[in-house]
Amino acid sequence: MHNLAVNLERSAALFPTKAALKMGTDDVSYQQLDDYANIVAHHLVELGLVPGDKVALSCPNMTYFPIAYYGILKAGCVVVPLNTLFKSREIAYHLNDSDAKAYFCFEAPQTSADEQYGSIGFAQAPHCEHFISMLASANAEHALETWLEASPQTFESVARQGDDTAVILYTSGTTGQPKGAELSHTNMLTNAMASQYLMRLEYSDTTMLTLPLFHSFGQTVMMNASVLTGSTMVLIPRFEPKLVIEQIISHKVSVFAGVPTMYIALLTAGEQSPEQSEQVKHSLRLGVSGGASMPVEVIRQFESRFELPVLEGYGLSETAPVATFNHIDGDRLPGSVGQPLCGHMIKITDVQGNTLGCGELGEVCIKSQA
Repeated sequence: MHNLAVNLERSAALFPTKAALKMGTDDVSYQQLDDYANIVAHHLVELGLVPGDKVALSCPNMTYFPIAYYGILKAGCVVVPLNTLFKSREIAYHLNDSDAKAYFCFEAPQTSADEQYGSIGFAQAPHCEHFISMLASANAEHALETWLEASPQTFESVARQGDDTAVILYTSGTTGQPKGAELSHTNMLTNAMASQYLMRLEYSDTTMLTLPLFHSFGQTVMMNASVLTGSTMVLIPRFEPKLVIEQIISHKVSVFAGVPTMYIALLTAGEQSPEQSEQVKHSLRLGVSGGASMPVEVIRQFESRFELPVLEGYGLSETAPVATFNHIDGDRLPGSVGQPLCGHMIKITDVQGNTLGCGELGEVCIKSQA
């Protein structure tokens, strides 16, 4: 059994009453998360979806995202996470290109009809058969919110092969339309395991999910690694530095991951509230940065103010995503992306594909054994 959803089932069996998700005042235990994912999987099968079918998912960082994500995987289907900022034309393109058979979509209740980009995009994708609203709505035949009102039921996760596709992450190059990177169950699992090890995640940790979960960084490094470990996840639908600091203090968050602009914003917010900065020191033990190069001075200031190490890494959607990382127990060079992960081979080549020596400029080539 290589289904990525088995990680959730394991944590639900080991830590059934422990909080898996926290958002505001809402808590979802690991057992509840597994139960909800079972309900989703059951309904997808009832709708006629079969293993290997693609299911798109548009949702901010809310409890609905991991519920739908793991439910899709349990059914043996492939998750196609979509950027929540997409407009209808972009949604239609991704639904059509991925050959999605169903589409989970969160649309805020106050959204006007002409701004319901998910519904409009779905109507432009004739081969996508089922629109599943996250919220109960008179306009939607299926609604996740309504599904979850049912009593818990058992569901045996569909067995998949390690090289079967688990997730398709769309990534835009410098030219042309976005392209889907197909990541297998083994790709996703081994990268979550590597992330768990690199961050030294433990059952007692609380992680913060402020990076968008439709992106590989937040999805693998934070969500999948946390579920694998049995850590509690604090969901932040929209990054606001003051709110993030308050949530770190309130929920005793121990691991934070973000992009450099988030670290800069948190530094500024911390300067404005020295008392809260002191409280953050008692919670956070580790910061993780990726997505862009972090200015060395920002790393130094952040580590000094909050008294914790900040580890930088590098990766791509195609590498699920981490390829290199600074190690918490080794020498760190601020401004570098660290060393290759176990099982990864990296070389620098010229335009002809010839391997270059240390210190020479060229193209980064990455090969993973997973």
